[in-house]
Amino acid sequence: MEALAGTRDLSLLQMRLLLVVDRHAPLNLSALAERLDQSIPSASRLVDRLVDAGLVRRMPAPHSRREIALTLTGKGSRALSRLRQIRERAIADVLSRMTPADRLALVSGLTAFATAADD
Repeated sequence: MEALAGTRDLSLLQMRLLLVVDRHAPLNLSALAERLDQSIPSASRLVDRLVDAGLVRRMPAPHSRREIALTLTGKGSRALSRLRQIRERAIADVLSRMTPADRLALVSGLTAFATAADD
């Protein structure tokens, strides 16, 4: 959780929303709610707060003027970039305190985990 200290103004769910929109934009509200495992009204309130904060943009969907599409603003992209940098520094710090043998064991364990997850 220390890695999130630089983003204390955002809840974990808000950060997840930014990550989902970044990865899958443009995204409609229904698809966002499904990916966040939230109800549409809950996702809508969450989006409202991030729109008000200038992190997310609503615009008409390219294929339907009745539907909205969600994308990140420049400010939202920069917030995610800061989050990623903080997280990468935290991980690098932990890895630097591990012995080479422990880092190899970690790689081996993560490789086995990824292989099992693909089955």
